[in-house]
Amino acid sequence: MDKATRERSPPCGISIETLIRFDTIERLCRLGQTALNTELSRLHDAMDRDYETFESERDEDACLRHVNDEYIVVSETLPCLYWYSQFLIAYSLLNAIKFIRHCYLIFSIKLSALN
Repeated sequence: MDKATRERSPPCGISIETLIRFDTIERLCRLGQTALNTELSRLHDAMDRDYETFESERDEDACLRHVNDEYIVVSETLPCLYWYSQFLIAYSLLNAIKFIRHCYLIFSIKLSALN
């Protein structure tokens, strides 16, 4: 949205820009979820391939201990970090919108008082 449109109709412009940003955030969430699912699927495939090559239970035990850490990172830690970051993006967007509306109200009251 260009500056001239915002200056002519700030509340409407802010609302339209907000809808566009929420649409973008929703798209980012879908892309992120797809990437996380793909990473988990790759890890499962790698685990299946490794499992077929074990010669003894000792080999299996050593590999599973190593893979367990990676599995926890991919299945729990990365999704948590991702969703926390998405929450912070949405939260900061809402706060920015509230701040802009607040400034608009203050400045419009001051301008009307001058007339």
